[in-house]
Amino acid sequence: MLLSTHLIYNARSGINEKEVDSLEIYLQQAAQRAKESKQYLDIVVRDWSDYRNCGSEAAERYLEKQAKILRRQNISSAVIEALESPNTKCFLMPHPGKEIACSDTGMVKDMDTDFQESLRSYINDLLERPKYPAMTGAQMAKMMEVTVNHIQSLKYNISSPQEMSNYMKNCEEKQKTYKEFQQFCSSLSFLQLPGTMWKCISEKSSELVEKFEGSFKGNNADMRTDLVGQLREELKKEGEKFYSDYKSKGLNYAQNALALWVVYGWFR
Repeated sequence: MLLSTHLIYNARSGINEKEVDSLEIYLQQAAQRAKESKQYLDIVVRDWSDYRNCGSEAAERYLEKQAKILRRQNISSAVIEALESPNTKCFLMPHPGKEIACSDTGMVKDMDTDFQESLRSYINDLLERPKYPAMTGAQMAKMMEVTVNHIQSLKYNISSPQEMSNYMKNCEEKQKTYKEFQQFCSSLSFLQLPGTMWKCISEKSSELVEKFEGSFKGNNADMRTDLVGQLREELKKEGEKFYSDYKSKGLNYAQNALALWVVYGWFR
């Protein structure tokens, strides 16, 4: 759900609280990826009671009804807007039939004809939508394997999709903060005394760590301690590396500049 640009809900009759919570997480990720690609949401309603009325008009009425129900429950306005978005579609699927329910193979021929028609219509709709760079199943599996292995290596537990979302956001913010520190260091003038240079580096590092801690998402104390500690150590190493380069290159530059200034003043 956190990786995809296309979320499909297999709903029974209505959109329940668990699905609403998952949708809110998906929408948060969608907002971050909005500039890269569109986000699609499909509400696929299974075992629709009126098999004779499974068309687009009935599906639109279903979405309108669900939006009204959720609006009365004071659900997040972002969820309501998502249901009313042109990128959200609803498909009403009749019961697939008794034959396939008892089948060991699950072949298409075992499905009732009306279900086959609805399924074919849905698949055709998916294929006709705008194409974006896609991942194969093997690529997705590899990405998931790397992600799961990384999560399992953490010193703390991630117990919900929301915590996973928070973790991803915090890691992105940490990387952004690290790059900001690199840019700050590269903007410093070498025409400074060592004490002044180190003070600038140290103060900026402390400022960025404090800023990151203040922007931290979620209430997982172990995650906060770990990521803040990682950032503090990364900035410390980057600052020390820059300071070392400054002492070896910057002081020579400053001495040469001073020598030129003295010579210039002498001839004047």
